[in-house]
Amino acid sequence: MESNVTPATVASSHSGTPEAPAVVIVPAAPAATAESSALSESFAPQSSLQTALGKTEIDDSVVSKVAGIAAREVSGVHALGGGAARAIGAIRGAMNASDPAQGISVEVDGEKVTIDVVIVTEYPAPVQKVSDDVRDAIATAVEDLVGLEVVAVNVTVADVHLASEDDEDTLVNRASDAASTAKDAMSDAAERAKDVATDVADKTKEAAADATERAKVVAADAADAASDAADKTAAVASDVIDTTADAAADAAAATREAASVAAAKTAEVADSVSASTSDRSVGERTATPAAGTSDTVAVTAASDPATDAAESAAAAARSVADAAARAAEAAGDAAADASATGSKPVAR
Repeated sequence: MESNVTPATVASSHSGTPEAPAVVIVPAAPAATAESSALSESFAPQSSLQTALGKTEIDDSVVSKVAGIAAREVSGVHALGGGAARAIGAIRGAMNASDPAQGISVEVDGEKVTIDVVIVTEYPAPVQKVSDDVRDAIATAVEDLVGLEVVAVNVTVADVHLASEDDEDTLVNRASDAASTAKDAMSDAAERAKDVATDVADKTKEAAADATERAKVVAADAADAASDAADKTAAVASDVIDTTADAAADAAAATREAASVAAAKTAEVADSVSASTSDRSVGERTATPAAGTSDTVAVTAASDPATDAAESAAAAARSVADAAARAAEAAGDAAADASATGSKPVAR
């Protein structure tokens, strides 16, 4: 069995003088067996990065930012990083893009991390105390917020800042001034670009409005021209219709007049023929009274066909006159319809 040996001071109850240190043997705990080791491992708590539901991956930049924020909150710390880093930081600050991880570098190994930090202390703060405070603040923040075990925090003091240096033309101040100037120039350029874009937009809007107005004017002119053309076409069509109606009316009147004249002439001819035939018949009967009954019947029989022919001719002439009158009336009606409906006369 193994044992732990612990020195003890045993006082003599008789002489009162101290004796030599005695060796007190304390029985050691029994050695862990394989089964007990396996059992203890099965019930051991899991890492904060490895859980029963999955693994958590933490990027180095997260650790750097947490450490940088913690270091800046320590009293006596003026800035983080060396001269070049602080110059770049000044430029970023002037551009409203500060980097909390400035001056911090980390090395993560599993669930352990080693952190290096470069600081500038304020005069007359104790450098060693400020360094220890920075180390404690970073270790506490990383372990509490990130959950990693901090193995070491290496602090490098790059400079001590004096109050009189605030007004001096240092590299950081020059970089900050340059960044501010660049920021102002960029702001001016952005404003000018905005003004130019606004002017272009306004001019484009005005040009579009002018084009729209011109298009409206052209469309209105085209509509007026079309209306004028339609009016002229309607006027010409009306003139043609009126002319056609007048011509049809004239033709109807002429037809009626010609028909009347023809009918009158035909009636005169028919009457003349009838009168002549009647006169011959009477003369023949008067000139030969002694001829006897048979002769008289012959003359009468001969005169009847002539009378019938004359009457037929007169009836035919009247029929022609009536037909001509009806044709004239039809032509007149057609002319009236054409004038009323605005269309060409239709032949009937």
